[in-house]
Amino acid sequence: MTFNQIKYDLGCRTCKSRRPGISIIHSDSQIDYMSRDQLIAEMNDFRDIECENCGNSGNWLVFKIQLNDNDEVKNQFKLNIIKKNGEASITPEAGYFSPLDIDFVLMKILQKLNNLNELNYSSKANGSAFLMVDFLNRAPLTRVTIIDIEGISIKDIKQYIEILRDQDLNEIRN
Repeated sequence: MTFNQIKYDLGCRTCKSRRPGISIIHSDSQIDYMSRDQLIAEMNDFRDIECENCGNSGNWLVFKIQLNDNDEVKNQFKLNIIKKNGEASITPEAGYFSPLDIDFVLMKILQKLNNLNELNYSSKANGSAFLMVDFLNRAPLTRVTIIDIEGISIKDIKQYIEILRDQDLNEIRN
């Protein structure tokens, strides 16, 4: 029997609080080969974990998950979009990223958004979107890991991202 230590960092979708954690999984075989999504599934999508802040269970975004101290993620780019009364603000979370990194990440997000069915995302007066891209230690070097959207259309998100890209490209030029 193999004992595997899984470290994770979660964000509650309900109250937006963060929670780090560690779990031990006993397995008859090695699970070192598992991808991020497979590890999350192995942890039952964190359905059994209750938020200490709001009391809801299983309503989590998985920011980080690593197996046996083997963290393939070297950095994460997080983007929040908040829409209130039809007005939107788009804010990258704190961290240092070069303008070229930001442009590359935004391009990756746009590519991923193009693969989503726009009919599943309707626009409302109030909404939010959280998008996260992992920078990895090995190929493929980046991956879009979270797209959490409520009340904002894909078309609107693409427009907000294009505005942000234009701002960052103008900073590079100046």
